Amino acid sequence: MKYADKRILTMEVTNKANTGAHLGWAVLSRSSDTGRSEVIKVTDHADADAFVQNDPTLYYKSGPFVLT
Repeated sequence: MKYADKRILTMEVTNKANTGAHLGWAVLSRSSDTGRSEVIKVTDHADADAFVQNDPTLYYKSGPFVLT
């Protein structure tokens, strides 16, 4: 996981320096009934990881994407 954290940090620093934008991740709900997911929150990678780790059967994260 250290490699992924280092790589994400590098992406964030490079993105801020070049465009002034921030990267975000979305936490989504898993839905087996409808096949559709709902966005629960938009946050940074660390908060999204922590949120999903509390219940990975109900939630997953998606990203990164650029926040303007």
